[in-house]
Amino acid sequence: MNDVERSFRIIVKKLGGLHILVNNAGITNNISMDNLTLEEWKKVIDVNLTGSFICSKIAAGFILKSGGGVIIMVSSGSSLTGSGGGAHYAASKGGINSLVRALSRELAPKGIKVNAVAPRYINTEILSSLYAREEYLKIEKKIPLRRLGTVNDVANVVAFLASDLSSYISGEIILVDGGVTFGG
Repeated sequence: MNDVERSFRIIVKKLGGLHILVNNAGITNNISMDNLTLEEWKKVIDVNLTGSFICSKIAAGFILKSGGGVIIMVSSGSSLTGSGGGAHYAASKGGINSLVRALSRELAPKGIKVNAVAPRYINTEILSSLYAREEYLKIEKKIPLRRLGTVNDVANVVAFLASDLSSYISGEIILVDGGVTFGG
């Protein structure tokens, strides 16, 4: 038994079961492909994609024993359009989109919905580490809703996907981006 599985066992014991998993871990940095090392590529893929796979694999067994539930992954609008200086990040999040759709086909018939939230330009520490304040202002002007997203904007969609209000939704990637990915 590995540390991740041990952690899930502790959580399940404390809570009496598991019905919802949110795979929210993610890292990135702006590195152009010509400067991107294989080590940095693997680090981002391991945290963002492999971590989501491992947690989903372990959690699915506990969710099935609890009578069903939901797995929600955090992707990114960059997974659909790419991002300059972030091939490793976009690829990891694109992999999450494919993982969501494959796991949905496999797990939905067993009672586990699998979906993703794909935020873009959310006002977080990661975003502020990638862009200077002047760039923030330029980004805001490109967003049709004319503002950066908030953590609550993302959390509200996660809460919706975790609730019975989304009982007929599985295998979807929902953009939370103010309309910028396809409208800006």
